Amino acid sequence: MKKKLAQIIFAAVFSAFIAVSAYGQDSERARIPEIRIQVRSNVAGIVRVSGGGAGASVRAPIESPSDPRTLISANGSIDITIRNILEANEVIISVEDSNGTRHQSDPIIIQRNRTQYQVTVNRNVTPAAPVAPVSPEDSFIIRQLPDNTLEIIGLSAGSGDVIFPETIHGLRVTVINLMPVDHYWQTTMWGARSIRIPDTVTRIGEMQERNSSRRPIEDAGTRGGLHQVILGNSVRTIGNYVFYFNPITEIIFPDSLVEIGIYAFSNCNLTSIILPRGLRRIGDNAFARNRGLQSVTIPAGVEFVGVNIFSENPITRATLPANLSNDIMQRYGFEEGLRNFYISQNRVAGTYVKNDPIWTRQ
Repeated sequence: MKKKLAQIIFAAVFSAFIAVSAYGQDSERARIPEIRIQVRSNVAGIVRVSGGGAGASVRAPIESPSDPRTLISANGSIDITIRNILEANEVIISVEDSNGTRHQSDPIIIQRNRTQYQVTVNRNVTPAAPVAPVSPEDSFIIRQLPDNTLEIIGLSAGSGDVIFPETIHGLRVTVINLMPVDHYWQTTMWGARSIRIPDTVTRIGEMQERNSSRRPIEDAGTRGGLHQVILGNSVRTIGNYVFYFNPITEIIFPDSLVEIGIYAFSNCNLTSIILPRGLRRIGDNAFARNRGLQSVTIPAGVEFVGVNIFSENPITRATLPANLSNDIMQRYGFEEGLRNFYISQNRVAGTYVKNDPIWTRQ
């Protein structure tokens, strides 16, 4: 059974981290030493406890010490233990199947006097990932870097579903940078419908400014066709304008991510964003004008915040860390009502929800 299951999901990589939508100050809530979640799933795949938490740790069964993944069989069940978690935190369990499709449970809200939970993973929340074989090496234009790794700087052929390889000619691919030298945006990606970034890649795009005299792509009346992006688990930097003005509806950020450049996801179709807890820098307008963006989660520890990060988005739910200054709240682009209510709540960490037109704290 284990061998069959391993074959089904051999291309997937385990990552586990806990989702928390915290409210109030830690001192106001009970910290629960341990909870146990019985997970049932209609599909086989890799189990993930998704989101970002403070102080909690996850323990889950693995196949073997040499294969540190938490696997579940179709119509099977496993137990997951989470320790040192605050009450009122929100936990979501998901399972990634062999096609890269993510199936998700309904959220669990942790209660003070309850330590046992049951969830069923049965909702398909991510379109199937590209299942075509890795694109041939001659599809990519490459540049050899000083550390003897490769940077992909162009696509010589192909469109539709693009799977970037981990290696080309035996060398690791660590950078994907399809930015033309005289553009802000990546015109060479317009032919792609979906892309998968391998775990070897640490940087996508560039952070330095380009020719500032160029008109924004929206003004030029041109829109990309990229609907899906699957990021590898080692990406640290997403550069300026990388996914600007593409109809991307969902993005899951790896814990490795440290920096997001200006306009990186501006004018996309995102509806919900959970920023990873390791994030340190966010550039101007990084998520501006997504139109349908309603829910955002911001970790503590962000050291630099540009301007208008979430501007022109109909945000109705924001999970915030404690003690954000009014200037930082304005830089994030939050509306005045949320800023004022956050101040009235003594700037405590928590999930703030808008029941039009009133903001409340959960």
